[in-house]
Amino acid sequence: MVSDNNSAPNDIPVRTFVRTEESTYSALAESTLPPGAMLASFVRTLETRLLARGFLPAPRGEFHPLWFLVETERNVFLWRNGLSLENAADFEFWVDPAALVEKRLLQLEVGNAGNPFVNSLWGIASGGAPLSANEESTYLTALLESMGKLAPHAHALSHVSSILGQRVLEPRLPKVVLPARGRTVKKP
Repeated sequence: MVSDNNSAPNDIPVRTFVRTEESTYSALAESTLPPGAMLASFVRTLETRLLARGFLPAPRGEFHPLWFLVETERNVFLWRNGLSLENAADFEFWVDPAALVEKRLLQLEVGNAGNPFVNSLWGIASGGAPLSANEESTYLTALLESMGKLAPHAHALSHVSSILGQRVLEPRLPKVVLPARGRTVKKP
């Protein structure tokens, strides 16, 4: 039980602070983000931990994991807006795993051998055997199924992390949901 005698940041009574944060969370969750979206920074840890714990079948060859695809989407978003990686800290990147996997599966289905963003076998530099498009598709489908079970928790933790980050950073960072689907930054 929370006591009103405890205090939150800036000496706001805890009960008031919690109600304010719950209202902020509800407004964010309902207005701007797709269900299951999570902070992009969570994806790498989540995917590598699922692999390490055996919740995902270990790929038999080399491939670009989902977290790499998230970083690629972020980089493309920045590039399309005339920005560089230095500007990545100016945004709060979220990812819709289902939309990103759907996009990747479509790319694999209609691949283009000369395009590094759609060719699953392009850019594997270590000399290992790359996964086939079918194997990558199977991996991504299994990953999405596992992430689906964790999505409500990752979504909630992402919101908590976002809210805490907003308390530290002023002004608030604009949210970008990946894949961006051609969205650009509104320039003043």
